Amino acid sequence: MLNGQLETLAAIHEIQRQQSMANDAIIEIAGHLSRMQIIDGPLPAVDEQEYESTAASVSGGPARGGVGNDQRRARQKVAKPNMNRARS
Repeated sequence: MLNGQLETLAAIHEIQRQQSMANDAIIEIAGHLSRMQIIDGPLPAVDEQEYESTAASVSGGPARGGVGNDQRRARQKVAKPNMNRARS
């Protein structure tokens, strides 16, 4: 009987330790969230041509890593396999 009580007490201590760790993690996340800025409403529209011309003038070449619009659009059109679908 004493062994059973000791095992139960050890299990209770382990659960309390895990709950304490979870509480600490929640408090840490709450601290991070309190520093975040929440934006209400839609983001302002960005003029794509103005953005690319500004980025190109800053970097000295085409925007976004040297890839031109035509190359980027061609890569976007390539179909990608669906890796998340259920297998039968």
